[in-house]
Parts: sequence; structure tokens; C-alpha cells
Amino acid sequence: MKYLITESQYKALTEIGKAKGHYKTEPMYNALDYFGQVLKTKEKTSSFKKYFQDKLGFEVGSDKKSFSFNVTEYFDSPEFSDWPRKFKNKDVISGFVYYLADRYVKLKENHGIEYVKVVLEDETLFYFFDPSFKIFIGKIAITKDHDFPGKSYKISVSATDSELIGKGYGSKMYLIVIENVDYLISDSILFTGAYRMWKHVLPKYVNVWGVKEDNENKKVFEIISPSPKLQVRKYDYFVASVHDNIKSIS
Repeated sequence: MKYLITESQYKALTEIGKAKGHYKTEPMYNALDYFGQVLKTKEKTSSFKKYFQDKLGFEVGSDKKSFSFNVTEYFDSPEFSDWPRKFKNKDVISGFVYYLADRYVKLKENHGIEYVKVVLEDETLFYFFDPSFKIFIGKIAITKDHDFPGKSYKISVSATDSELIGKGYGSKMYLIVIENVDYLISDSILFTGAYRMWKHVLPKYVNVWGVKEDNENKKVFEIISPSPKLQVRKYDYFVASVHDNIKSIS
């Protein structure tokens, strides 16, 4: 079945879309779940006790069997676990995730924050932390993009802890990822924070291109300046890189 659409409708369907608000998610729960999967039971119970009892002074109980079960439950879903409310405080969980990362993985530091890069079969994850406040910051997930050369990846998820939005962490997270790849490609639907990041913030530090396809499906690249007056809705998506030029392979 074929549909006839006007040129203006086609542009609306293919150009970058700007969604109102922020992408709502709590990435620290995802990070805690990740550690729940990669750590052994003994490592989880030991870390839980050292952090909550020895560091924070919380009572964790003495029954070994129920304690092990309750800790596993906490890693899976802290907000729905049977632990008292003070264990479920977001600041407490954020600190615990940082404690786990600092203890079990080799954190790297750049742009004043720390991060760990996790390579999975179908995606690569970056988890970010503030070493000064010892808290979890956010997450960026990327997937391989075969339309560009070298180590090229597309953003699949970008999320900062909801209480840290607007604190300046987002640009540092993006820059770290960009410096780990050859080309980083945006999604075609961007929430307010991500839209501002690609249009106004990243062009101050790295090269950013707006990409659109012509009538022959050939990609046309135009460098983006951080000017607030620049109109970017005409592009299909953005590409960022520390490289001075860009070349598509398709």
C-alpha cells in the first residue's frame, strides 16, 4: 500500500524532532542492577554490610540466610525491597553505587568526573560518577553505527540522575563518550536537554555536523556553530567528533 504525502509532511517526518521536557529515567537503578549481575553473592553481601553498617551505621541484621536474600533483592530493585525507608533514599543509593564502582572497577577520570566503560554484545555503556561528592551521575548507552567509518556509534540512551539535571554534568558525559569514539551520532528525536546539548553546547568544544539526505539519499554535512539563532530542524540528525572532517561510507 502506498501513501501520498506533501513535501511539508515529508519534512516533518524526516527532520530532527524536538520533544518537550526531559527524558525521564533513573539510571542509577540500572547501574545498581548491573553490579548485581556481575558481582558474586559474597561480594554483594560484603559490600552491602561495609557500606550500610560500617560506613552509614545502619542496622542490617544478623541472620545470614535472610540477609543474603534481602541483599540480592536490594540489588534487583531497591525501591521495592523490604529494607527500611532510609535504605531507599536516592542519595544513599547513589553513594552505594559509587562505592561499588570505586571498589570493584577501575574508574577513569576526565573532565573532572570519573567513569567506567562497559562493553556488552549489543551495546556499550558508560556510567559516570562525581569523585568529589562520591555519587553516581548518569549513564550513556551507545550502539554501533555502520554508516560512518572507524569507531562510530549512535546514542541509544542518555540520562542524568533527575536531581542533577542542569548541574553541568551532561556536557562532561558527552565529551567523554565523544573522545572514546571516532563519530557519535544523535537520535532523530531529541528531548529538550539533548537538543540543547547538540545545538548549543557541544559545538563549543568539538566539531558537530547537521546531517540531511538529498533526493538521491546522499548525506550532506553542514558544520554547526553554537549560535542561538541557528535553525537546525532541517537536519535528520547530528554527528559529533574530535576529528576535523567527516566522511560517510554509505
